[in-house]
This record gives sequence, structure tokens and C-alpha cells, in this order.
Amino acid sequence: MTLIILSLLLLLNIQYSYSSYDYLKLAQQWPKSYCNFQIQFGSKTCKKPIPLRFTIHGLWPSNTSISSQPNPCPSNNQFVNQQVIKRFGSRLQLDWPNLSGDDNKFWNLEWKKH
Repeated sequence: MTLIILSLLLLLNIQYSYSSYDYLKLAQQWPKSYCNFQIQFGSKTCKKPIPLRFTIHGLWPSNTSISSQPNPCPSNNQFVNQQVIKRFGSRLQLDWPNLSGDDNKFWNLEWKKH
């Protein structure tokens, strides 16, 4: 999983500098627990099959001294492009799936937000 994260960071055209951040926070999730919680509270359903290993929820630039997150990216800054999907699409679906919806929408939302 570390290899895919490093590959993504190197491959993607990140348009701002990480020099103003102290570290990158990797958030992972256990899909079975996430899905059980969502189903229990009736807010969402999960796509089948539910992965049986930890998956990535996000990778966020962070600071030790500032609690705020980075500003959202401009709306025209899309994560999902044909080059990334062609090369990493199947791997992204395994390691960074949207458990309750469309993967591309989820990836773009996380990219813009963080």
C-alpha cells in the first residue's frame, strides 16, 4: 500500500507546495466496520463485495501547530484523469474504494477537499 501512495504522489501533478505542511496524514478504514455502522444507522448501504482488509480513506497534508486543514482546491483541479485511471484504476479500486458510491466522485471529492 505504501508503494501506491508514493507512486500517486510522484505521478500526480500536485500544483501546490507541501513545504508549508509538517506531515501527510494517512487515514485508513476497516470496511466491514464502516459498512456495519452505515447499515445500522440506515444512512447508506455498502457496495458488494466488502473488502476484507484496511483501505485508504484519505491522505491529507497536516501541521502539528495548526489545527486547520488546507483550503479546498479550485473546482477545475480534478484528481481523476485518464492517465491516472489507465495506469492505476484497478489498484485504486482495491486500495482506495468508495464503499458506498462512485469511486471517481469520491476520489475527486477527497482531492478537492484535502
